[in-house]
Amino acid sequence: MKTREISDKMADRLRAVKKEHKMELDDLIISTEVSKTQLIRFYTSDRRIFTEETFEKLWRFAYYYDK
Repeated sequence: MKTREISDKMADRLRAVKKEHKMELDDLIISTEVSKTQLIRFYTSDRRIFTEETFEKLWRFAYYYDK
């Protein structure tokens, strides 16, 4: 299973989009299709390493999300 690490720039972008759209965790789960556990680890523990599939979902959300 291939993994990728989220860069500081992408992490900042994920946090900014979440804040800009005033999203709660449940909204993120629906928008990204990423599990609650993985999102909690990112937003509370600053976990940065994810599978390739999860990384791609978060990347799409960070750079292309528009409600």
